[in-house]
Amino acid sequence: IVVCGHTHHPMLKKVKNKIYVNPGSVGQPRNKSKKAHWVLYDTDTNIHIFKEETYDIKKMITIIKKDEPNIPYLYKILESNG
Repeated sequence: IVVCGHTHHPMLKKVKNKIYVNPGSVGQPRNKSKKAHWVLYDTDTNIHIFKEETYDIKKMITIIKKDEPNIPYLYKILESNG
């Protein structure tokens, strides 16, 4: 199993004898979802369960604007989803 990231899109892909899993993004989803994405992986059963959780996007935008005012991209992606 290969767990990867940085695309911000949830994905499960099987290629030959390998499984590629990308949980998505907890804070900056790129699939227009308003939820945080993550994966629960059971190593005993080899089962992957994709999860989505709601969170307060407006509150997150406020925090980012306060803590990282010189990096507007960090909150603009959330504004486009929210």
